[in-house]
Amino acid sequence: MQLKVITCNFELSMLFYSSLLTIILSIILVAFNWKVNRSVWYLALFFMAFACYGLTHHFTIYGNSPFWLAVFYNHFAPLYLLPGPLLYFYTQESLTDKKALTNWKDYLHFLPALVNLIAISPYFFMPFGEKESIATEILNNFETIKTLKVNWLYPPVVGFIIRPLLMLGYSLFLGIKLMQHQPKKEVMDRMPQQQYLFVKKWILLLCVISITVAAGFLILTTQLL
Repeated sequence: MQLKVITCNFELSMLFYSSLLTIILSIILVAFNWKVNRSVWYLALFFMAFACYGLTHHFTIYGNSPFWLAVFYNHFAPLYLLPGPLLYFYTQESLTDKKALTNWKDYLHFLPALVNLIAISPYFFMPFGEKESIATEILNNFETIKTLKVNWLYPPVVGFIIRPLLMLGYSLFLGIKLMQHQPKKEVMDRMPQQQYLFVKKWILLLCVISITVAAGFLILTTQLL
C-alpha cells in the first residue's frame, strides 16, 4: 500500500514538473531563435499545447485545488486541438521551400480549434465562482465531468476523444509522408544534406513521441470514460 502511494505521488510530481519545464523550455526556445527561424514558433507552441494538456490532466485527475482546476479546466481546450496542425506547419517550413499560412487552405487546419472555441465561448463569461463550483464537483465526483454543460455544441466526451484522435491522425500522416519525402533541389541548395537528414530524423522522432503520447491519452480517456 505504501509503495502504491509513493508511486502515485511520483507520477503526480513527474507530470506536473515536466509540464512546467516544457513551458519554460518553449519560452527559451522562442526567445533565442525567433529572429533566425520563424518555424520555431510552431515548435514552441506545439510543446506548450502538450504541457498545458498535461497540467490540466494533473489538476483534474490528481489535484485537490478547485482554484487551479477552475483556471485550467476548459479554458485552454481549443489549444489541445492544435498540436497536430502546429507539427504540420513546423514540418512544412523545416523541410520544404514553402512557408506556412500563406494559403487559405492552411487556415482550415485551425477549424476544429475554432469550432471548439465557439462551442465553449459562454464558459469564458461565466463568473469565476461558478467555475470553482464546477471544479469542486469534478474533484468530489469525477463522473460528473461526462455530463457538465460547458459546451453548447457537443457533449464533453466527444471533445475528450477528438483531441488524442486528431493528434494521432496528424502524427501518423506526417510520419508516413516524411519517410516517403524526397526534397526538391531548391531545398537541398539551401540546406546541406547532413542538416536535412538531421532535421528529418528529429521531426520523425517528434512524430513517434506524439503518436505514443496521443495513444496513451486515448487509452487513458477511454478507460476513464
